[in-house]
Amino acid sequence: MKLKFSLKGETLILLLAIIFFNVIVNFLFFIRLYDLLSGAFDLGLFMQEFYSTIYGGKIFYDAANFLSFGALSGLAIHPYLILFLVIPIYYLFPSWLTLSIIQTVVISISSIYLYRIANIVLGNNRNLRLPLILTILYLFNPLIISGLLFDFHAEALFPLFYMGAFYYYLRKEWKKFTLFIVFLILTMEAAYPIVIFFMIYLIMRNRRTKEENVKEGFSYDLATFIRKNKLFIIIIIVTLAVGLTIPKYFSTIFSVSPPTGYSSYYSSRISSLYLSGISLFWYDKINFLVILLASFGFLPIFAPTELLPGAPYILLILFSNHVPYFEIGWQYPLIGAGMFVVAMVYAISRLIKNYRIIIVSIFVMFMLSVALNPYLYDNFQPSNSSRIFSGGYNPKLSLSTALANYEVISIMTSLIPHNAVVIASSNLFPFVANDVNAYPIYGYFNTSYMITYLPNTPQYVLLSGQSNELTMLKGNYSIIAEGDNLILLKLNYTGKVVYFKPFSKFFGPNYLLTGVNTTNNIGRYEISSNRQVEILKIYNTSYNKTLWNGPYYNFAMGNYVAQFYLKLGNNSNTTLKVEVFDSTLNKVLNYSIIDSSQLGYGWSIISLPFSIKDYYSTIAFIGISLSINSTIYFGGVNVTQVSP
Repeated sequence: MKLKFSLKGETLILLLAIIFFNVIVNFLFFIRLYDLLSGAFDLGLFMQEFYSTIYGGKIFYDAANFLSFGALSGLAIHPYLILFLVIPIYYLFPSWLTLSIIQTVVISISSIYLYRIANIVLGNNRNLRLPLILTILYLFNPLIISGLLFDFHAEALFPLFYMGAFYYYLRKEWKKFTLFIVFLILTMEAAYPIVIFFMIYLIMRNRRTKEENVKEGFSYDLATFIRKNKLFIIIIIVTLAVGLTIPKYFSTIFSVSPPTGYSSYYSSRISSLYLSGISLFWYDKINFLVILLASFGFLPIFAPTELLPGAPYILLILFSNHVPYFEIGWQYPLIGAGMFVVAMVYAISRLIKNYRIIIVSIFVMFMLSVALNPYLYDNFQPSNSSRIFSGGYNPKLSLSTALANYEVISIMTSLIPHNAVVIASSNLFPFVANDVNAYPIYGYFNTSYMITYLPNTPQYVLLSGQSNELTMLKGNYSIIAEGDNLILLKLNYTGKVVYFKPFSKFFGPNYLLTGVNTTNNIGRYEISSNRQVEILKIYNTSYNKTLWNGPYYNFAMGNYVAQFYLKLGNNSNTTLKVEVFDSTLNKVLNYSIIDSSQLGYGWSIISLPFSIKDYYSTIAFIGISLSINSTIYFGGVNVTQVSP
């Protein structure tokens, strides 16, 4: 049977797109989390805030904000009162997955409102299937997806509440409109200026028509203006009252060092948001605005009036010095997504006779959604190209690494008793965040402040890498579990390691820094029976010349073997030195001097055992030429842990 694109058929297609969107984004969220690319800021802190509210008797308490800013509650940072609605859901399903699903479901519902708005605004032109096309492109907008992948944030609620309110405004359903506006106000302080500008926009739309002027006369006094816009004016007054009281109030009652006065508090907030970066980063800001507009096909430009509610967000981009505001991959585009997409719909309604412009805009949106799709970008971007690294744009995502870490982390966290005091590396903090006594470790925050406020000496330490702040801990810690370069320490533990999974990693030549003007990538070759890599040909060597040096990778405590893959050229007088160097201790752990007599004509493996005594050490594998005019082929280094 031939499929007819009826309204019912469109609904089915939209439903399938929503299901696909939810599955893909939550799956990528899982991979990113277990690839250890998430952290205390912000997934871990929200998990702990919900948990502490439910079980700890502390309203939205989290250790990350407390240790970093002296905040006794996340409400002192952002008054996201709307998140109280999440508490019952998190009580039933206390997991990172709950928060990820909430975000994707919220965006999915907002897409339904967009579809309805587009049907109303486009009216008779909806037979062009534009509402469906625009809604699907909105769902897969790369700035939205990357914002969702970067942990959990209240900003994800903005599109739903804005578009819901706009839809009910069009329908003149004032109770529902007011409810969604209240929800938007309760989302966080960034909503206050948006709501005010939204009401100003609606007042502008509510001005009298020519027909009304003729019918009622041209006099238009203040009383008539207030009567026609009473609801919008009340919302502006309420929003101003909330904005001038609630953030300062929460900062006062939930801070170790509360602000002094209202004027100084708000002047500092306004200065930091809209004045501190007024002369900085203009190239980056303009570049970001171009990408932001391109993700909506540049169509909002043709509907500047409908873009008015987004003016505070645009000003934030232009005048702030906080780089994530004008860099893709963070959660902040979610703030303006609703305004931009509504403006896009109105622009299309005005350009409907210029169908070529619409086609070009849709093509731009589609191409950008592919080019900047976080998964495609992270996994298929050339390694030697300039890359974006931000919240939702990460190094190559690896499902195999995620699954391996899932196994190790599940076992390690099962060894930590509930309510035990535990500190964890930031990227492991989400896995212990459902506990009031969990604390993140920061290399860039004042960890001595954390140690001061710990209720007692930490009983467990969960680590994924080096942290100099561990020297501040008092007590004797020993490894109770180690796997895949993660370690779990226990205070005063004298028993054997109860869980061990050896770590193994191959570092190809591209991972290592190479000597200047000495290397040439000559293609992919098989260096062993089960490994093919992009090898390096090193030619015209000089005496005592560093050939490769890296990757300066953090290895956990244990015993290892490093295998260097080498092949010599035709020169029979080649000599070189390979070594394992601990940059933390500034010490060579092992080395070997190799000459032509030790290597055959094919690929050879030089094995160097080494041991790491500290919790973590930063290791480099170095090759040094001890002969001149030699040719050496280098295939990388494989490192395998032998024992903990």
